[in-house]
Amino acid sequence: MPYEVHSCRADATAVDFEDNARRWARIGWSQKLSKLYCSVGRKYDTTNKLVFFTVEDLKTFPKSQTVAEVVGVDWFVRVVFCVSDSRVNAIEFHLKNKSDQRPLIKQLTLQYTADGVSAGKETVLQEPFIAPTKAYSVPQAAEIGPKITDFLPYDAEIPAPALVENKSTGSCPIELRQQDAQPFVEQNWSSSEGLQNIFVEFMAKNNSNTVATITEFKSEYLKGDVWVSCNYTSWGYKDSRFYYSVQNRCDDMYELGAGAVSKLALRAQIKLGAGPSLDHRARRLYSTLPRPLKVRFTWTDADKRTSSIEVLCNSAPPQLRDREYFEKNKGLPALFIASCDDTVAEERIHLVGFHNREKQCIEVENKLKSTTMHLYNESIRKYAYLAAKEGKTEVELEDITYDQAPFGAKVFVLVDVAEKHGYAVKTVLKTSTSESTNYFLLPVL
Repeated sequence: MPYEVHSCRADATAVDFEDNARRWARIGWSQKLSKLYCSVGRKYDTTNKLVFFTVEDLKTFPKSQTVAEVVGVDWFVRVVFCVSDSRVNAIEFHLKNKSDQRPLIKQLTLQYTADGVSAGKETVLQEPFIAPTKAYSVPQAAEIGPKITDFLPYDAEIPAPALVENKSTGSCPIELRQQDAQPFVEQNWSSSEGLQNIFVEFMAKNNSNTVATITEFKSEYLKGDVWVSCNYTSWGYKDSRFYYSVQNRCDDMYELGAGAVSKLALRAQIKLGAGPSLDHRARRLYSTLPRPLKVRFTWTDADKRTSSIEVLCNSAPPQLRDREYFEKNKGLPALFIASCDDTVAEERIHLVGFHNREKQCIEVENKLKSTTMHLYNESIRKYAYLAAKEGKTEVELEDITYDQAPFGAKVFVLVDVAEKHGYAVKTVLKTSTSESTNYFLLPVL
């Protein structure tokens, strides 16, 4: 039986922070030539040296020595055969970049059997950096502005209030009876203005023996002792708990046959002016509106007869995310959770860092930007090395920065310039009412 190499393949790569070159070394078995190959390169797709060895060469190698290398100014890549008992029992990769404190040394052992040789255990004998042994500390967190104190867990079930009998009064033959115990409210925000929508479902009944036609709907809300006209009123139908098929404008007349009964949804819209702008819609009343908010709908038929109905709208305490929510949703332990409250928008914004031990990284999530950034040892070292070159004690992770007034979120890596070492994360959050700065030590990844 021929003596063969079985599944013998390994490599090592390292990126130079100075010129961003990826230097590498690898070995493998060529089935075509029936030889072990060793190759090294200074760029990802450039091979500078390629050598081949037979199995007999491995069994009769004279001494430990470098068999393939490429060398530059302040950097090198080498493949070294480690010999004992006159045969190669291990292969080492030595990679040294300009930005490294010392070479990366990775070893692959070889296992010899009666019919061949195969790859054994891979071990990193030496990392290219020397981790500082001193203990680091971080400044105290700083918070400015009020916090939300009355809130519910994000996934808490909010019980609906009991429906109280409420029907319209007036001379119009179409009578409305409220069906929603709690009117549905939501906020829509653009860059220039905010809109508060109030949706209510009614049961409409024509109490006359002829077709009745409503030609106009209008809505108002009570501010102090004064009824203020809403931006506009429209009608449609309720599809589900959180969705109403309602026109943008109430341009069409509403008809109901003699003695007929039908469900009807009305929307009142209130302009809020410029304000917070988040990606989602908050299912609650805006904080500057009266609590509870009393809304009056009035309608007029073709014979100029009018009726009206008043409804009360309120909001439960805001539902805010906490550590338990984030860890359950992500399936990873949270290394840090930074937050900042907006007591006007009744929102809490977050920056969350998860420790992914399997991938050996920190996953930083910015919920405002719906962005996740992975911090590996190599990326933290790169940030620290480049910052230290310029004498900077911190470097901003711009890929995760969010800055859209009034909300802002930034993450920085704190740097020990003397050691060229990133040791902590700094988070900065701001809203229209508050600011927070927090510091978190980085673990060993």
